[in-house]
Order: sequence, then structure tokens, then C-alpha cells
Amino acid sequence: MGISSFNEMQISAHAAFREHAAVLLLAPTGSGKTIAYLIPLLEFLLENKDAKALIIVPARELALQIESVASKLNTGIKVTACYGGRRIETEENNLKAGPRLIIGTPGRLTDHIRNGNLPVKDFRFLVIDEYDKALEMGFMKEMNNILGQLEDIRKTCLVSATEVNTIPESLLFENLQKLDFLFLLNPVLKYYRYDSPVKDKLASLLELLHKTGGMKTIVFSNHRESAERIQEYLQKNKVKAALYHGALDQSQREHALFLFKSGCRYILNTTDLASRGLDISEVKYIIHYHLPTGKEEFIHRNGRTARMHADGSVILLMGPEEEIPEYVEEEIQYFKSKTLLRFPESPWISIFIGAGKKEKLNRVDIVGFFIKEGKLQKDAIGLIEVKDHHSFVAVKSGVADTLLKNIKGKKIKKLYPKIAIAR
Repeated sequence: MGISSFNEMQISAHAAFREHAAVLLLAPTGSGKTIAYLIPLLEFLLENKDAKALIIVPARELALQIESVASKLNTGIKVTACYGGRRIETEENNLKAGPRLIIGTPGRLTDHIRNGNLPVKDFRFLVIDEYDKALEMGFMKEMNNILGQLEDIRKTCLVSATEVNTIPESLLFENLQKLDFLFLLNPVLKYYRYDSPVKDKLASLLELLHKTGGMKTIVFSNHRESAERIQEYLQKNKVKAALYHGALDQSQREHALFLFKSGCRYILNTTDLASRGLDISEVKYIIHYHLPTGKEEFIHRNGRTARMHADGSVILLMGPEEEIPEYVEEEIQYFKSKTLLRFPESPWISIFIGAGKKEKLNRVDIVGFFIKEGKLQKDAIGLIEVKDHHSFVAVKSGVADTLLKNIKGKKIKKLYPKIAIAR
């Protein structure tokens, strides 16, 4: 995974799991918390062959992120994720295959327990990731239902990037060992304000994006209707962005994140749905089109940049009647930069393939097919993501049409899936 050594927090977490039955891990976003608990969790499963582990998360994006990291660690332990938004029958089949690590949202896990699909008696290791968010989103009834059925948990971990004043009694596990690494908050994060002369800030946002153009930027607004309005305005002004919010279906959300992660889009236009659980590298700017309602969301939004000691900038887009909230304690400067006359086009374009893991398709198959049949050079192929029944591939935009022409009517892995440019 490109990790040559563990950081101080990860080393301490590993030791704590060896010594204690229950650990509370507090550390900033981007500091490597997922690896910090996954390593000892997977070691536990390797040492206890009949045991299974459960990770409870508040959102599907975090479930998918953890599933991806656990799979990349390549231990041979089967992993599956369960979350709302996809067919429950697919997950039932995945669970029948006997995964030993299950990651899920409270609602979907409750459904599987009710239907007899989850082996609750076999779970020995429990992680509740972003437990603070789970409390905010009203999951405690479902969480308590799940926790009440776990009969023999031997290791427990609560994880968060913010400290909660009051932990519910059901989460106050006996002799909870607290590891507080929130002091590691990244010092290379810089804060700016950019003023809009009028209440409607769309024109000022466009102006600001022309000053940050070509760098990965996340624009946060407070409502999905606002995100839709921003998207429409940017499209009208020939600025391409990936739109991401909770009213989109799962495949739309997956594609939006792929567009941004792969560099096919420089801008992710989103709500607070993207403030947690997403690990996207090299995000340079966070723009608050709307200021969040509280400090915790401000922290989590800003945590999407300056990850793992890279630098990043936070920009507050201020209307004429708006004031900096009291929860913003950082020193803020006025943002100044040259304006790009034309917003830059990405050199990458997204290709959709209508087949995925369930059709036994993998990254190696796709690369081989695109090189052999599509006549692409290896450096013309970028990020590849293989989902259950479809895949996304970033290719250099200048070769996309030729690629589609060359592979037309040809089989990949004995399949003839739909392959097209995904706009």
C-alpha cells in the first residue's frame, strides 16, 4: 500500500489493542485511523481462526472505503460491506460465502440480523467507526439492538476524529482505554476568506474556482438543492464538476467520487455527505459555499484536505451579511490569487464497463484488454475501480474515441458488456 512505516498513533493503537480489551481512539482525519485498527483486527482474525469481526459505520461511503483498504491488505480474509442503497439479495449471497470481516451501516445490519443472515454469535472483535456521527444521525436504537445481540465480544474499538462530551452508556465498555491524538491536527492547513459583494454567491464561487483551477477542490454547501443549483450554474459557465449528495442513487454517487478521485473532474460539488469517510488524496482546497452549522462539521469538512501531512487550504466564501462563526478560531487571511481566463480541461475521461466483480472481472483483465484490443499504452490508463456489476476506468481523453472503436464487438473475459464514455 506504499506505507513504509507506521506513525506514532498507529504504533500506540497496535500496542493498546494487544494490552486492552476496549480502546477509544481519537485522531484527526487523514492521520491513518483505518489502518490503526485494521492491522490489529486482521491479526486477531488470523490468530483466532473461528472468530469474526464487525465494523459499524454511519454511512455507506465509509463502509466501502474500509472494505477497500481491508482488501488491499491482502491477508486472505474475506471481507464484505452491507449498506442501504443496493439489493439486499446481493448482500445475502455475499454473507453466505462466509466473510470473517463484515462492515455495515446500522440499518442494513439490523435488517440482516432480523433475517438471520448475520452470525452474531461468532463476532469477537467490534469496531464502531465515527461513533460520534452515528449518535448524531439517530442510530442509537439500531446500535443498541445490534450491541445487545453480540454475545462474546473480546476486543472493542470506538473511533472518531472529534471528541464527544457524553458517550452513551451502551458504549461505555468496561475499562475503556483512551488514546487521544487530536493534538496531531495538521499545522499546514491555511485558512482564508473570499468575499462576495452580493447575497447570491454563485458568481463569486465561479470567480474563486477560476483562481483555484486545475487543483482538486471540494465545494461544500448545506443542502442538496443548493448543490444542484451550483452544478447547474457551473455547467452553464463551462466548468465541469462532479455532483455528490444523498438524493443520488448509489451508482451516481460512485461515479461522482470516481470522477473526482481519478482526476477526470477537478471539483467535487457536495453536501456534508462528503465530510466524512472519504479518503481522497491531494485535495488542495476546501471551499465553504455555506458555512456549516457547527464546529464538528467544520473540522470534518476541512479534514478532506491536508491529509497525511500534505498542505491544504480552507476558503470561507462570505456574503455581505455573513460573519465568521465563533467556532472558527483559526487565523484567517484574505484569499488572493491570479484569475485563470479559461478553466482547465482535465486530461482524463471516464469509461464505463457494464461488468464487475460478480462477473469475475478485475483490474488486470481491464488493463490487458485495453492494451491488447484497445491498442492503448499503459500510461494512457489511470485509476480503475471495479464494483459489483460495473467498473470505471480513467483513460487519457485524447485516446477514448479510438479505444472504443478498437474494442467494439470484442470480448473481455468471455463477456460483451456495455463499454462507453461516462459523462
